[in-house]
Amino acid sequence: MLEVGSYCGRATTVLGSVVRAVRANARVFAIDPHDGFVGALDRGLERGEPTLETLRKNIARAHLLPFVEIIQGQAQDVPWSEPLCLLLIDGLHDYPNVLMDFTHFEAHLVDGGLALFHD
Repeated sequence: MLEVGSYCGRATTVLGSVVRAVRANARVFAIDPHDGFVGALDRGLERGEPTLETLRKNIARAHLLPFVEIIQGQAQDVPWSEPLCLLLIDGLHDYPNVLMDFTHFEAHLVDGGLALFHD
């Protein structure tokens, strides 16, 4: 499973809990620059605090460290070769960024794999 836009880890925790319960040898890869920017380019970005440490603490608090791999960076800069059964796009919420994130990973979705889009 791959999540683009993990922020502080609410969805990451849900995905990691599913992996732990159903398929403990699977992994959730959570990609986010953790630079504090949220929103959409066409509606405005908000700048907050960086979120990497908050995400790490939330994943540790939920006892999900063995199931979640955090990748700090822009999704389009992350090289990818692994097959994906689930792709969750929840990065910047404007069409150009969503399209860029999706097209970067779509070829890795397995037959029957799911792509989910938030906002």
